[in-house]
Amino acid sequence: MKKSLLFALALPLLSACTTDKPDRETQALAGLYTLQGVMEMGSLLRLRADGSFEGNVAYGAADGYAKGTWRRVGGQVVLKPKAVIGLGELFRDRALRVDGLCLRIAAEEGGGCYLRSPH
Repeated sequence: MKKSLLFALALPLLSACTTDKPDRETQALAGLYTLQGVMEMGSLLRLRADGSFEGNVAYGAADGYAKGTWRRVGGQVVLKPKAVIGLGELFRDRALRVDGLCLRIAAEEGGGCYLRSPH
């Protein structure tokens, strides 16, 4: 009986220890980013400290939305959408280079930068 009670009390603690929590450097990237430097396109990207993201994009009359997870891999932020609508496909498996307050899109993919908002 005592062993069962001890196990029941220890289980939540053990599961908390194995949670894949992003490190501080990764969590520091969390915030709201606005796309800059891409003509006729608007986009917002929100990276959350828990490793989730939401993004929206508009180009002319077309728009889209994506949400999923993100992680830092070396000097890049890699997005892995789980739900995508319309132009949200642009977020699929996207790797953005970390450059100060900017998450840069590769030049061959149109360039531009997601600039971090001050708030």
